[in-house]
Amino acid sequence: MSERPSQLRNNLQQEAALLALTDAFSHLVVLIQQGRVVHVNSAGCKLLGYAREQFAGRNFWDFVPAIDKESIERRERARRPAAENSPRFVECVRNAQGHEVWIDYSVDEIQLDGQPS
Repeated sequence: MSERPSQLRNNLQQEAALLALTDAFSHLVVLIQQGRVVHVNSAGCKLLGYAREQFAGRNFWDFVPAIDKESIERRERARRPAAENSPRFVECVRNAQGHEVWIDYSVDEIQLDGQPS
């Protein structure tokens, strides 16, 4: 290991603080790295009807099937975050119980220690 234990501990504390912050939001928050889910906040799990563990390491859109062709096209545009202001999207998805749920979302890149996250 090249990192010292104190630096690793600091990184873990920062990560724990970030995850706790997302859980404070009453809206769906999904953290994705390299196309895979690393965290979904509590509100998102409740809205979509899945346990947090079910999302880990998977493609988020596997959990919310597109209802129409336009949904698929919006998702493709959302995967390309804008340089400054991320466009907002509104679409209907199906939750775990098969009910339609409307979501309003944008895709924003977050950088931690100067690295895209």
